[in-house]
Amino acid sequence: MAAGPTITNTKTTTGTNNNNNNTNNNNNNNNNNPNQQQNNSTANNATIVANNNSNATWAFLPSILVVDILSYLSLEDRVRASTVCKRWRCCLFHPSLWPRLVLELSGSAVRRRRSRFLSAKCGRFVRQTEIVFDSHNTSQVRDCLKLLHVVATNKNTQCFTLRPSGCQIEWPAVRAANANQRHDGGDNDDDINNNDDGDTDTTSDGGGRTTMSTSSTNNEISTSSNNGNPENTNHNTAIATASSSSSSIEQTPVHIIDQYLDNIEALIKNSRHLQHFALGCVEELLEHSNVIVNLLSEHHASTLQSLHLASVKEDSESYGIIDLNAIDFCHFTALHSLSLDYDYLTNDLLHIFLDPKKTKLEVLVINVHGIDADHEVITNETWRRLRNHSPDLEVTLNLIHSIEGVAVLLDILQPSMPLAKFRQMFCSNINIASISFISSHYNNTLKEIHIIDGFVNGDPNIYEIEADEDPFVMLAWRCPKLEHFTLIGYQACDDDMVAIARLRGQQLKTFDIPANCIYSLHEEEEVAWLKFGSFDGEFFQKVCESLCRDWLPLKNSQLPAAVLDAQADAEPAYMHILLNDQAWKDRHHR
Repeated sequence: MAAGPTITNTKTTTGTNNNNNNTNNNNNNNNNNPNQQQNNSTANNATIVANNNSNATWAFLPSILVVDILSYLSLEDRVRASTVCKRWRCCLFHPSLWPRLVLELSGSAVRRRRSRFLSAKCGRFVRQTEIVFDSHNTSQVRDCLKLLHVVATNKNTQCFTLRPSGCQIEWPAVRAANANQRHDGGDNDDDINNNDDGDTDTTSDGGGRTTMSTSSTNNEISTSSNNGNPENTNHNTAIATASSSSSSIEQTPVHIIDQYLDNIEALIKNSRHLQHFALGCVEELLEHSNVIVNLLSEHHASTLQSLHLASVKEDSESYGIIDLNAIDFCHFTALHSLSLDYDYLTNDLLHIFLDPKKTKLEVLVINVHGIDADHEVITNETWRRLRNHSPDLEVTLNLIHSIEGVAVLLDILQPSMPLAKFRQMFCSNINIASISFISSHYNNTLKEIHIIDGFVNGDPNIYEIEADEDPFVMLAWRCPKLEHFTLIGYQACDDDMVAIARLRGQQLKTFDIPANCIYSLHEEEEVAWLKFGSFDGEFFQKVCESLCRDWLPLKNSQLPAAVLDAQADAEPAYMHILLNDQAWKDRHHR
């Protein structure tokens, strides 16, 4: 038994001596060859690592390689790969893998939990953030505020976008009694820090700070906020004030709006290179556009490329006008996309973009609501100079619940305006003279016509035609770049629809006409009548052959509710279109 160890030790010693001799010989040879010396050194190091990690697993793979592997996978596959081990799970949240984050609060509770989890993990380093929420759901409005607070502390933010379901937000009502219940551990849906799905709990430590704890399947995230004030200033929140006041006094939601604005201002101040900023047409937030523009010009004058301040008014006939001057925009040097309400569009503002030292304007979106009698007309000379200076400029004109806008549309339109998209949503009438003007002067620029209105007593509206030819047929003939045509809520002759399809052919990507708006003319014994929604196979065949694809008119079930019901909310009919105008589009990939 004693001989075994002796023999083993002898072999080990002999092997070690041989290895030392070989090493000495290699060193002598490498002295004359530096490259060989470096290669051997690398090989020796690799051998040592291999020997030390003879039982190595995937967990020992260098992080840089794990991140590189994950970069080639889809999000779903990345999540699956992250279950390999804890280290791979950590690599899943490497900043390079999350350049853009879409936080969706609308939908299922699982989706909301996932968005809160991702905001806690990535919200402080991601470069592009988009928050999608139901503006009529007070719980989601509260959650949006929490996510906004996380994003407001991110210095890497380059693009920020709000995507509410509507332009009007249902701000949560807060009662003092509810605040007291929160301190006592109570749970109430009216509490600003409560969640309707029960997976997020927020408590106050009595010092104006709020602690949010979110649970996920295998993770727990905890983050602290200062009631929406990232500057950690020493001020009391409305809830804290309510706790010390009479419980019978109902607090207004104004303080919640203030928290939104505080976080938006903090986001602007904290981010280092903001390029895109959009507030989703929310009227109550955009009432502070003058403050927002001043902050943006102070902190991001040389980096901001896309700014969207266009809103949708709750009452298009009566609303306030803020003091937003053209001079507020003069400091921006890189701005190429801008959306704005027509109320603030002036000749002086457009003249700012004639500066040869500034980036040329490429996209201008104008939302028209009411028309102030004192509003100056944008002259054709201004449009001509801007068009010559920025030949790639495309103008989008959105008339939203704007009866006055339709009436004075010929004053808004100018021959030199580079109109690319014309939209008219629930304006109760079509200005046929303006349609003829559009087809005559924008034949080289027009790409989209989108008109939608509600039925009157269950029947589509009628637009009067003074000429022999339908104005929309003439528009399709004169505008060879037309790609999208939508006419909802107005009578349309089947022969005219066939003519439009033939004139634009397969280039027409969108051709949306409701079936119950299309009529065919029938004559019998000198008696003529219109028949709606009843077509023969020849009609469909002609349209399909012209478009080179299958086509069907829209069914009632495909129409927005406001088209058939005058009492229904019209926002779902156009909000997605307006928000798409505000999406971030890299100018190099436009």
